Amino acid sequence: MPLAFLLFMGAVNIAYGSYSASLLLRARRSRLQLTLLWRANGVWCGLCLLYIALLWDMLTVWGVLHLGLEALYVGGLGCVERRWMPALIRTDRPAN
Repeated sequence: MPLAFLLFMGAVNIAYGSYSASLLLRARRSRLQLTLLWRANGVWCGLCLLYIALLWDMLTVWGVLHLGLEALYVGGLGCVERRWMPALIRTDRPAN
């Protein structure tokens, strides 16, 4: 894979990890924040599949496997987040 593409993927994964960790640590999580999370996973899943198609001639088997498994993982994670979103929303303050 091209170096610029790998750096882009790394930056996206750091941004996503930071955002999802911040939601985990919050006392309150809104529907909007969680919707952004599961939709971002869906978009990234689609982009991983698109990158496989666009970079097919440059990718090794390991590159295809990496992007394919990442698409499967984030797509599945987005489905789980969407399914469990009502349980993940917190609008009240935790008891002290």
